[in-house]
Amino acid sequence: MALLRQPWNRAEQAAGGIVEQHPDDYLDRTDGTHHWLQHRRFYTTNPHLTRLRFIKTHEWPEGSESEGRFGVGLFAAEPMTTCGFWGPRGSGPWVRHIGAERAGTVY
Repeated sequence: MALLRQPWNRAEQAAGGIVEQHPDDYLDRTDGTHHWLQHRRFYTTNPHLTRLRFIKTHEWPEGSESEGRFGVGLFAAEPMTTCGFWGPRGSGPWVRHIGAERAGTVY
C-alpha cells in the first residue's frame, strides 16, 4: 500500500496525475471507513507499507530498473497479487517526490 505522489514525468503531468493517466486500471475499494485504489499497473518503492513476510519471500532483482522488473515479475508469477494507493480517488498526492537526487543505485 503506497502513498500517492504528485505527477512526476511528462506523461503523468499531461494526464493530471498517476491515476488519471490510466483511470480504468484502478479499482475504488473501501472497508466502509477507509478508502484505497487497487491496481496491478506497477510495484513502487515510493513510501509504502509491505509485509515483512512478503519481503522475505520475494527476491529483489539486481541491476538497473529493478523496481520495474520486480513488478513485472511479481504480477506475472502471482495473478491475484495487487498493489494500492491509500486514499479515495481524487484525494490528490499524499507525499511529495522531491527528485533532487537518486539515493539508491540499483532500482
